Amino acid sequence: MAVFGLGAVGFGALFAAKALGIETIIAVDLIPARLELALALGATHVFQGSDPDIVAAIKAVTPHNAGPMFAVEATGNMRVLKTAHAALSNRGHLLRRVHALGHVLPFEIHENLLASKTYTGMNQGDSNPSEFIPRLIKMFVAGDFPVDRISKRYSFSQFEQAVQDM
Repeated sequence: MAVFGLGAVGFGALFAAKALGIETIIAVDLIPARLELALALGATHVFQGSDPDIVAAIKAVTPHNAGPMFAVEATGNMRVLKTAHAALSNRGHLLRRVHALGHVLPFEIHENLLASKTYTGMNQGDSNPSEFIPRLIKMFVAGDFPVDRISKRYSFSQFEQAVQDM
């Protein structure tokens, strides 16, 4: 599995992959500190998102150099979506948080069909909050959902600093 973008959504996908026992977890981001944290929290491979050979690098760490079967694109950036799609294996599944209105997908439908890839948009985690939130709390208590490692609290007087830290 590959996760593109290590914000709250991307780290959530990483936590889920680890909790599900996925053996190969690939994390991609531009910020080195996030990549280091991803390794500490369960990623098996990390890649700098600006690497011009990132698709080949990702495929090289997957069985048969085919690419991951699953990928989560959590940046909202169309170039990253295109990279995630290119790295995905044939018959792979690409999941993306809400797709912005007016944006055209950066890959051709014919190319997608030939490779039998699946693209799915998602909103609110596609979950039932009354079931999912208690599950996340149990995971947090058990140490399987370490959101405290990726978040920070600020007082109102620290608003400007909070904005800069995003």
